[in-house]
Amino acid sequence: MRMAIRISPGAALSLFARTVLHYANIWGADLIHLNDWQTGLVPAYALADGVSMPTLFAIHKLAYQGLYTRAILDEIDLPRELFRTENGLEFFGNVSFLKGGIALSNRVATVSPTYAREIQTPEYGAGFDGLLRFRSHILSGILNGIDVTAWNPVTDKALPKRYDAKSLAVNDELRATFFDKPDSSTAAVFPSLAARHRRLTSAQ
Repeated sequence: MRMAIRISPGAALSLFARTVLHYANIWGADLIHLNDWQTGLVPAYALADGVSMPTLFAIHKLAYQGLYTRAILDEIDLPRELFRTENGLEFFGNVSFLKGGIALSNRVATVSPTYAREIQTPEYGAGFDGLLRFRSHILSGILNGIDVTAWNPVTDKALPKRYDAKSLAVNDELRATFFDKPDSSTAAVFPSLAARHRRLTSAQ
């Protein structure tokens, strides 16, 4: 009979963040593109675990900040040294996962050039305007959407097989080729990190 292990939402997201980092490192990714507060701990774990992996953190809405008490640092196996105002997770006395993404990522992006300017003001910055002004040299606003000419599966020469709305089975085949077959080195990442996380939480 399997025993269910209950962990807090913050701890679950921390395990996810650490797994993403190490999977990308083993896979040989050039960059990790992160989205919103749920992924804000990835650059923090890159520091803590000594993994050199460039990160791009995308902000969609600053109101969702991933706030926890300082005590969560022990639960999620991050050093207390990261509880700092500059280049850290501290946000008005709490830990903010969003702050981690903004403060520690190599680049920060938002959904438009206008929003990138707005969030640097007290009116729209949700308490992060000072940090965003400080990091404005690595902040970019990229308008939502794709170039439907460049990203067209009917004509994209980068695809081994091309397809359209009438041949979506090819899309499934390509997805299986690229994403559904992890090799033995990457397949071991999540179980090993999960086991480590269980040891940490059971010791508390």
